[in-house]
Amino acid sequence: MGRGKGKGSHGSGYGRCKGSSKGSGGKHSVLPELDSSFLSHTELEPKIHFLASYSYTEKSMDSMRVVSPAWPVRKILWQGQRSVHIDLSLARGLSRLQLATGAFQLTPDFTRVLGLASAQSALDFAGPNSDVVAALLVLKTMMEFQPLNGQEVLRGIEDKALKFCCSSLHLLPEEVLQAIAELKGPTFECLPGREALLENFEARDRWSFYELQVRLIPEAWRETARASIFCARYFLVDLASAPLDFFEVDKSYRLLRQGDLIFVAAASESKDRMSSGRDALRQGHHFEASIVSDHWLEEDHLITCLELGDVRAIYSAAPDAVDPRWSRDNFFGRGASSYAGLGYEACEVLPPIMSNGCQVNPSCELFQAQPGRTAATGVQPQHFVEVKKTTHLNGRPGLFKKLKFYAQAKLMNCGGVVVGLTDGSEGDTVLAVEYFSVEDLVSAVGAGLCRRMWATLAELLRRVRRETRATGASATSAWGAWTVTLRKDRGCAPVELRVTQGWGEGEGEGGAGMAERLQQVAQYLEGC
Repeated sequence: MGRGKGKGSHGSGYGRCKGSSKGSGGKHSVLPELDSSFLSHTELEPKIHFLASYSYTEKSMDSMRVVSPAWPVRKILWQGQRSVHIDLSLARGLSRLQLATGAFQLTPDFTRVLGLASAQSALDFAGPNSDVVAALLVLKTMMEFQPLNGQEVLRGIEDKALKFCCSSLHLLPEEVLQAIAELKGPTFECLPGREALLENFEARDRWSFYELQVRLIPEAWRETARASIFCARYFLVDLASAPLDFFEVDKSYRLLRQGDLIFVAAASESKDRMSSGRDALRQGHHFEASIVSDHWLEEDHLITCLELGDVRAIYSAAPDAVDPRWSRDNFFGRGASSYAGLGYEACEVLPPIMSNGCQVNPSCELFQAQPGRTAATGVQPQHFVEVKKTTHLNGRPGLFKKLKFYAQAKLMNCGGVVVGLTDGSEGDTVLAVEYFSVEDLVSAVGAGLCRRMWATLAELLRRVRRETRATGASATSAWGAWTVTLRKDRGCAPVELRVTQGWGEGEGEGGAGMAERLQQVAQYLEGC
């Protein structure tokens, strides 16, 4: 099916787009509203089930330790004031941190200014050559995000950082720049801190840690899990919100299916980053790190099940911070002996995950709450908040942002969303912060529209299940690789969900290894 172009390609069941005029004299609503022409005409209330939680207490290239239930350390520091002044300028931040040599110190404050999505992976390289690692991260950040403000200042910072790297590594400028641009090749393999560069900037499909998730699903939910869609939370948000998005949508996801069980890979992070408005994503991480304690640690994870009629999806939501009243002291990295005193006991070691001869994940030691011990329990989804940064929340664009905030928050039943606004500045300073509960967001968007959005998501997920179903003898035995493409033209236009067999270009690179890996997950579920 080709890409739709307005109402005509979707059939006559949908009328003129809301808010569209019938000519130059057409009337428009005074109050902003989202165009729901391409949403389902039915309504559906989602059921959200909290299954389990976990936290990474140690995470390196060699090993990981995980505790369940979660031990939340990252707490929200914002205390409710609306008027703030939080500088997100990369130019001003790096000017303050750059040494006379052109180097940088690898500190939590440094990772905050860069807005690194995986700050801990960078801080792991503190020590010898850490100043070179920091300078390489600066060069890659400038290359990737290209902030609009402070260009002249940033060029000076870049020149000094590049000269420092060349001097330290005995490489030519073009060799350094090519290595970090491509993130591969002989020169790149010789760079210190390349794991941090890959973790923060490599474009690849990122599969959730399904091996861990299935072990934490309560026994009463195992049967449901065997017929569910395992995915990332924003796969659901993307599908649910696309019919209401004014802008163009073009995303694809890789799927693997056996029987009734479906695994979904997250979309390529690089694609999302480049379409996010240049510096906007970095600023979002920068803002989050400015109002969340221990920001370099990975977020806690809430394993959740979404029930939409006969369709169920299981995913790991990662809220940004916990209410300070529910935060815990940081004991991470203190060794296995500290776990018992907090109510945890070692229960299993997951071996390293291999795919096509390459290690995908290191070994993982799992600690769970000891029977009768309550030190590690009590934290619930409603104790967490999401943190967002945007320019403003005015008009239709603002209403659409609130809709996405609602979908993200509802999908884990968190307490609410903290939003930083840069409106009134040059685009790089948060001047106001607002808080929205889930109920606030429903009131802003409209309860009926929210229920129609969930009904639309249910229809799209049913279609994914229907069009990836194998036939004949292979229906219960063979693994099937599929690609789901989500597309919508700019403006008032229908959504096209295209399901095709295979992974297309590069299908052989890691495909067999990934199928083998996920088949073991399915076998674990079947054997429970």
